[in-house]
Amino acid sequence: ADDVAWVAVGTAGAVAFDIAVPSEPRRLGHIEAEWAFGDIAVRDDVAFLVDGARGLRIVDVSDPSAPLLVGRTDTPGDAIGVALSADGRTAFVADWGTGVRVIDVSDPVASREIADVPTEGDAVDVAVLGNLLLIADHAAGLRVVDVSDPNSPVELAILAVAGKAERIAVDFGPGDSVGGAVEGSRDRPSVGAASSAEPYAWIAAQAGGVRVIDLSEPSAPRETDSLTSTTVAWDIAAHAGRIYVADVGAYAPAAPAIGLSSWESTHIWGVEGAAPLAEGYSGLRIADASTPGRINALGVYLSPSFIEDVVDVGDLMYLADGYAGIVIVDASDAERPSIIGTLETDGAAHAIVVDGDEAFVADGPGGLLVLDVSEPASPVPLWSVDTPGEALGVAVHAGHFYVADGETGLQVINRDRRVVVSEFDTPGYAWDVQIRNGLAWISDRWGGLRIVSLEDPKTPREVGAVLEGGAVVFDVVLDEEIAWVAGGPAGVRVLDISEPAEPKPLSSLMIEGTAVGLVIDEGVAYVAAGRGGVRVLDISDPSTPREVDGWSVDGVAERLSLRDGVIYAATEDGGLQLVRVAARDVRPLILPWSGNR
Repeated sequence: ADDVAWVAVGTAGAVAFDIAVPSEPRRLGHIEAEWAFGDIAVRDDVAFLVDGARGLRIVDVSDPSAPLLVGRTDTPGDAIGVALSADGRTAFVADWGTGVRVIDVSDPVASREIADVPTEGDAVDVAVLGNLLLIADHAAGLRVVDVSDPNSPVELAILAVAGKAERIAVDFGPGDSVGGAVEGSRDRPSVGAASSAEPYAWIAAQAGGVRVIDLSEPSAPRETDSLTSTTVAWDIAAHAGRIYVADVGAYAPAAPAIGLSSWESTHIWGVEGAAPLAEGYSGLRIADASTPGRINALGVYLSPSFIEDVVDVGDLMYLADGYAGIVIVDASDAERPSIIGTLETDGAAHAIVVDGDEAFVADGPGGLLVLDVSEPASPVPLWSVDTPGEALGVAVHAGHFYVADGETGLQVINRDRRVVVSEFDTPGYAWDVQIRNGLAWISDRWGGLRIVSLEDPKTPREVGAVLEGGAVVFDVVLDEEIAWVAGGPAGVRVLDISEPAEPKPLSSLMIEGTAVGLVIDEGVAYVAAGRGGVRVLDISDPSTPREVDGWSVDGVAERLSLRDGVIYAATEDGGLQLVRVAARDVRPLILPWSGNR
């Protein structure tokens, strides 16, 4: 149906949305993935999904609310891309490690492999243009194959491209475009062979940007232009003389990332590894391709997908949204929050504290940023102080700011003088800081929980420590004489802090996922568990906490806020997720993001 969009979302499966009203998409149905859906094509109420090691799955989606599996064909590698022939009778599957598998789907119930196309690289995507099959072969570039007889494909040409060929969009002249949409949500109908226009393909080539390929001579394809203002071009679509590029941005890890997949190596999130340094922004880039063979950048819509903190103040929520900056949301209607203000910061907003008309932002490489938020619709930067590391958390006490600054530990900033007056080195990686009774409680990741006296801000002095080497400490909730600790892969740790200089382990609980953030509410703890979603713990007896419930959410759950029976989960790569506790319902919040260019 024209008003239904199917979206493949990796291990979370595939989701159907009613898009009759684009500003208010409505979820209709869901298909569970056995492995991870990497791509989808839909034709005549039949969806063709590639499911990694599980191959090609064929699903009847005539009723989006009740999809029905009707057929499948396993492939020897990892199926991650799919395209259909012009008549819809053949599916071409990019099968990482084994080239392209050619599958007869004329009878979806009895699909079968009829041929294969070996490749020198790793086939990651396919597109069909008339009788041509185009293969994004990763480091081996572009391959052009004649599939006029699907049973006997014939390779015509290989073209090396800068970067790594990741995704392909096709066109048959300006104004008559077809191709993919953003990754995991595309259907690629083929262009008929009869046309006087010259055929082109656009390749998303990761660090190589976008490459424009002239296919008028299929046996001798040639590059005619490129767009290199992207950071990491991961996916691409073409429509009516416009090119849309999913730019996932890039981070430079502090140390070489060994053993990571290609996707992971471009997203070294704070939860999974050392906090990153920015090399570029992520978002949707738009380019003009109305002149045949040429491409010109038009603009970018920055991605709001890396929300790292959410703070609830009255009817407002303040979101720290990484390199997209600060987002201020009117949450007076918990079901329909709306953005009222945004500010793109110079660094990467990791955490935010609001105090009256001012907000204090741990702005990553931008250090400490102080904002005037007296007019939430128009936040105004007041001043900032650079810090030597990466500002990840912030607290304010007695005329000083205390910044958790990653590998440089705790930085102390005099509020009046606006300068760093002292620092306290920690053995780990300072992720966050809280202050109570003149003590700073520093979440130091693998350095454990460090307790520092602030009696003299110029000479902070450690008075206690716990969990070094025993947990990766992210978040801490201080509750009377108990500290609740999100200990990363070590789960939730409970400490007796009746004597702050000698904190004692009281109990612990392993949970599904990685414990990153916590909120406590009347004997219940809600845990942001990374890719484990949101976990629910009964903590009525701190000596024996137990996991009683949980919800899956999109992305990496990192911070939580609770108001009026609704949990707002700030997730990296998943935006803001809303969880209705009583109804056990989870949904993403679709916000009209602004502040883009």
